Amino acid sequence: MAPLDATPIIAQYVGTLSLSPLSEFTMNHGDQSCALEVSYVVGDQYLVTGGHSKKVMSKALRSLVEKITEVEPFEPDWDSMRELDINGKQLTTLHKLDEFCTSVITLNASNNTLSNLDGVPESVRNLRITHNQLSELTAWGHLMNLQYVDVSNNQLSSLYAFKDLVHLRSLRADNNQIASLDGINLHDSLQVLRARNNLIESVDFEGTRLHRLTDLDLEGNQISSVRNVDQLPCLATLNLQRNWLADFGPTTLSDVYDERLPVMHSLRYLKLSDNDLTSLDLSAFPALRLLHADRNQLTTLTGFSRCRRLDTLSLREQQQQRRPNDGSDNDEAGNETTIAAPLDTSFLASAYEIRKLFLSGNNLCSNSGMAFSSSSSATFALPVDYLNLQYLELANCGLRALAPGLGERTPNLRVLNLNFNALDDLAPLRYVPRLKKLLVAGNRLADARQFTRVLEGFPHLARLDARDNPATIGFYPPPGPPSSMASSSMSSASASASVSVEAQQQQQQQQQQQQMMTTVDANGAGAGEDRDFQPFSLPDAPDGGDRDRKFQGRLDMGTRMRRRLYEIVVLGRCRRLRTLDGLPVDRSPGGGPLAKRDKVWDALVESGVVVSSSSEDGNLKGEGRM
Repeated sequence: MAPLDATPIIAQYVGTLSLSPLSEFTMNHGDQSCALEVSYVVGDQYLVTGGHSKKVMSKALRSLVEKITEVEPFEPDWDSMRELDINGKQLTTLHKLDEFCTSVITLNASNNTLSNLDGVPESVRNLRITHNQLSELTAWGHLMNLQYVDVSNNQLSSLYAFKDLVHLRSLRADNNQIASLDGINLHDSLQVLRARNNLIESVDFEGTRLHRLTDLDLEGNQISSVRNVDQLPCLATLNLQRNWLADFGPTTLSDVYDERLPVMHSLRYLKLSDNDLTSLDLSAFPALRLLHADRNQLTTLTGFSRCRRLDTLSLREQQQQRRPNDGSDNDEAGNETTIAAPLDTSFLASAYEIRKLFLSGNNLCSNSGMAFSSSSSATFALPVDYLNLQYLELANCGLRALAPGLGERTPNLRVLNLNFNALDDLAPLRYVPRLKKLLVAGNRLADARQFTRVLEGFPHLARLDARDNPATIGFYPPPGPPSSMASSSMSSASASASVSVEAQQQQQQQQQQQQMMTTVDANGAGAGEDRDFQPFSLPDAPDGGDRDRKFQGRLDMGTRMRRRLYEIVVLGRCRRLRTLDGLPVDRSPGGGPLAKRDKVWDALVESGVVVSSSSEDGNLKGEGRM
């Protein structure tokens, strides 16, 4: 407003009496206002030029408009947009967004510097706002339509702010400073709650209203006590991995426990890996289908007779701590040493309905509870028939032998991992006609003739790994790159160092966008089903075998002949084999070991081991040792 236009306003609020000379008489007036509000009407006129006719947009509002235009350059009608992704746009506020985009249902505002939710449209149902600066003081009351919220990687210390969001169905709050579930435990419509890597120390669901909660994920906290879980009647998935639990079972549920009635009818997926459990009773979970309890201190397990639907059981790497007072087993610095706890396998007598069994990294015990010593015959046996067993993992268990008839007790076995043991005979594995994957790397298999005879009983075998055995020693390069290739790999790594960080950030952002709002798959895979993670197996050749071909070309003729003969015998008896010792099988004419005619083949023919014929496959002359 121009300075000349301010005169009528000053005359209205202040008056013009002060501008006239004093009169000869005075009058008693009441106290009047100083008219300080005039400054709000007139405005600051100090060093102001122009007529104030140009509208000025704030910097934050301009930035918001620019980012919306950037992500939706061809959308003229912002009011009709249903989804908006402004991830990683360096926004400090969303002010006025509710006026521009009034119909947004799914909003992704992650990787910004937002400290409040001012401007978020009330129509939003799916909100992903991770990696921001939200705290417990952030107001959520105006977003009553929210159903799926992800506030991971913020500064939240409690979940009280979400207790009044009556339509909330899924809440993810990973990597915050949350100390308890107070507030959210009174929410009566929440179905999925995930709060990984927080500061929660204890959980008690006494008097909770989470009667519709189906998935609870508290992995990576400091939880040492879990009470009254049975008061969650619809709970199907419970993840308590990487906590401090020393006890879990019927004693951690209600104080009153009736043996005749199951406590939790709906719990199907239970994950307790990386805790301090020494025993586990499953009698309170009759509907359990998956149990992961790796890297605990378990020695005894009970209650399997009531878990008739148990499908997957993983008990890898049970261990216990030995205190320094037993100086014979301490290291040089006098610290504690971690040893394998003897795992009593007597529970196998009642867990015969299992389809997947993972026992790798354990010191297995016999049914009588006696641990196997170095002088005894460490033999693995199944007490009953396992007709449903399809996946068996017994890697790094110190086994020296397999019990006779093991294959007859597991006729439907598909995958068997026996890596890193001391087995010298695989004859007990006969009569497993549907075996498709056999891993026996790092054992004591020295008789190649006996080993290949066992393979004849596996007509459907598609993958075989027998590396690091006496029969295959020296055939393959080590898993790591040789020193001669280190310089080239380092130079290539340094050349791409400038772009690797940016590429990694973009990949992380894409993964975060793909994981929008969902926590558990419909088939239960999100409950902890291991897919491609194989910690007890050797890696495949990363370059398709190029490095192996170079290594093989530098071997002596004797080793090359032994390897070629080994490949001919194995591929001749396993017609469906696709991967042999980490390398893809080549059955092309003139390319694979069965059809390749080179110096190695000529040496084998000359020595009389194989006989050249009109067919592409070499025929063995006898069954001599390789």
